[in-house]
Amino acid sequence: MGDSIVLSRLEKGSAPVTVHIPTSKQQHPISWLVQEIDSIQVEQKAVSCVSEKAKWWEGRRALDSRVERMLKEMEGLLGCWKSFLLPLSSDPELSKQARHLCKSLSAKGVTVSEEMLKDVLSASPVLSQEDLKRFALGVSPQWDVECDQLLHAAVSHLADRNEPNGHVVLILDKYLQKLPWESISILKSHSVSRMPSLHSLIGLSIQRETDSKSILKQGVDTKQVFYVLDPDANLGNSQDRFKEWFSSYVGHGAGARFLDSQAVLKRQMRAASLLFGCSSAALAVRGDQEGQGIILNYLIAGCPFVLGNLWDVTDRDIDRFTKALLESWLSAGSGAPLLDYMGPSRQATHLKHLIGAAPVVYGLPIYLLPVHHVSCPQGGGVSDQCPPGSITLETHPAPLGVILHRASNMAVNLTDLSLPQLEGLKTQLDQEIEFLTSSIGQLKVVQTKYVEAKDSLNILNKNNKVEDSKAFFKRKIDFLTKQIEKIQPALQEKHAMKQAVIEVMNVKIQQLQQSQQGSQMVGTTKA
Repeated sequence: MGDSIVLSRLEKGSAPVTVHIPTSKQQHPISWLVQEIDSIQVEQKAVSCVSEKAKWWEGRRALDSRVERMLKEMEGLLGCWKSFLLPLSSDPELSKQARHLCKSLSAKGVTVSEEMLKDVLSASPVLSQEDLKRFALGVSPQWDVECDQLLHAAVSHLADRNEPNGHVVLILDKYLQKLPWESISILKSHSVSRMPSLHSLIGLSIQRETDSKSILKQGVDTKQVFYVLDPDANLGNSQDRFKEWFSSYVGHGAGARFLDSQAVLKRQMRAASLLFGCSSAALAVRGDQEGQGIILNYLIAGCPFVLGNLWDVTDRDIDRFTKALLESWLSAGSGAPLLDYMGPSRQATHLKHLIGAAPVVYGLPIYLLPVHHVSCPQGGGVSDQCPPGSITLETHPAPLGVILHRASNMAVNLTDLSLPQLEGLKTQLDQEIEFLTSSIGQLKVVQTKYVEAKDSLNILNKNNKVEDSKAFFKRKIDFLTKQIEKIQPALQEKHAMKQAVIEVMNVKIQQLQQSQQGSQMVGTTKA
């Protein structure tokens, strides 16, 4: 690979802007940074084999510091052009100032596009004076002190404005995709994802606009989740941490042993997928070919959003990230975008760079579906929302992790699972059935109380207040009826899934018994 970066910015309604950034004269050019991340991953595998705890931690902290320095150097190589990575401000004053500055500079013989000026001015709240100086030096040799004054005047007019918000999609070549660009300081608080090519991005954007069933348009329904927890039964700590509440795939890698790349390509993947295992988002580069990895197969199969790790991670630290991400996102309520919680969740890890920088996302932003949430304090005041003595009713979204497929279909072939894995899945289904059954029971109790309250109004003299109260109770009864009707199909589905698991378990037990009997017969014959 070379030592230059070609950075192109494309935004709807604007002309493309491209800059060439030479790095060969820097202390560490871009090729060195790519070699550095490769070296860190090799050394991480060596450190993982160290048995002495103190030396293990010493080695991992040293690697964490190297990733931290690498992130600073990555941003340093971009210089003022890091502004191209930020979304444009929606402030109408931005276009006005860029247009005025472009005309003023042109009058002095300095040719620079209005689009480029908009990019730099929009990002000016996060650019230093040194960044602005480097921009001036890179634009034109005719740039002088008066041009500096014009630039700073435009920046001052846009001062005290908020940093621009919006989503950024990175399309990286086969070498630069190895680096954790999402964790450089200018991007770490922004919504950022990746796509392998411009055509794939356009295709996914069309899906978002035209497919009414796409989660990109509808949002994520956390009640339609399938998950597998620790399928290899060798991540006991993760299982202990998450088995009570975590609906996720928590295993090794990208789950390729249970849903390999060919199986993924044969499916229509409509669900968001969160793959928290080691190197689940890594793309292997072989020869002159572009990078290849299972995460790209998810995109090819139609998956609109895939989260994975660029390199190997330790289970406890990535569990901290996972827990922080899901708890903060799911507690944010309807319409909450998952990507807004990536940056803060990276800070939950102990090794904030070696582990915190590993997770990346391919696809477009996803949001939570609106959640029906009625919460009334006991003994609250009289109102249409909360009658006196009403109890709290809440629709809690099930914690969402990796959705391997829609809830109506098994994400893995049950016959491929071992007996311990099937037993774990059966236990999980038992817990879900118990929860859903209990929920229906509670809703029916509340429904009965509303019916009794409504009936008791019949003994009162009819007037407007009584009729209003009857109408209120009827609305509540209808609402509860609909909630019960929504839960019952899910409960029936869980029962059917449990029965399927039991049937496969019985077959495997019979096969195991037959195998043992056959072994005993062989042993007797030999004797």
